[in-house]
Amino acid sequence: MTWGSVWFILVITVVVDALRAFFVGLVFTGPVLIGLLAASYASSSAWLSWVPSSVITAITAGGLGTLEALQPQIAAGVEGFGILMAMVIGLAGLGIVVFMLKKRGVNLAGKNSLRIILAAVGAETPIADALPSLTPLTFLILRDQIKADKKKVAAHKAEQVALRAQVANQQMLEHQQQVLQLQAAEVAQAEQEIQAAEKERVTEEAVAEENEEAVIKQAPPPRPPRGPLVGVPSLMPNAANNDRTIPERVQQVA
Repeated sequence: MTWGSVWFILVITVVVDALRAFFVGLVFTGPVLIGLLAASYASSSAWLSWVPSSVITAITAGGLGTLEALQPQIAAGVEGFGILMAMVIGLAGLGIVVFMLKKRGVNLAGKNSLRIILAAVGAETPIADALPSLTPLTFLILRDQIKADKKKVAAHKAEQVALRAQVANQQMLEHQQQVLQLQAAEVAQAEQEIQAAEKERVTEEAVAEENEEAVIKQAPPPRPPRGPLVGVPSLMPNAANNDRTIPERVQQVA
């Protein structure tokens, strides 16, 4: 609720208070009103249009005021009628204002109910109902309601900001968890690849060892070293024939 949406309620209360004040002082305001009406009629009349309106108003109002002064019964009757009309207008205006406030969701409990009671007492108390009680009390009710609505709007905005921040934090946490899960999956896959490569290497080494053992088993046994031939003297030089020449060695062999 803002002042722009409830300004016409204050206009209604001002009109109601003005009418109440008018009718409470009807003894004085009545002759003036009748004088204004008479001046308006005279200005539109062909045979009285030459008379100034102020003169007609003054004559009419003065004459009625004099009549009320000379006849107290007439003044009392006019005064009583004015007070009665002021009470009726005050009560009707208060009902209209309460209805409009209720329709716009104004909380009328608590201190606002006390303000409405004070407005009703002021509207129904003779002579005192000339005071403009409805307008200030309605202003206080609207002011408190606008303040309360502003606080609610501010609290709602703060709640929305906190909710957005919470959602953003939740999304960030979920993103971090997804990143961590993806990294964990990549690490696990890398470990599996390393284990598979290591297993393949071990398998290849075992196969190589088995092939080497099979080749060793299939190879022929090594031949024993041959000794010197019996009956064939060695032609290799030795300590006994180092000093002999080759012909002598051949003769020795023969």
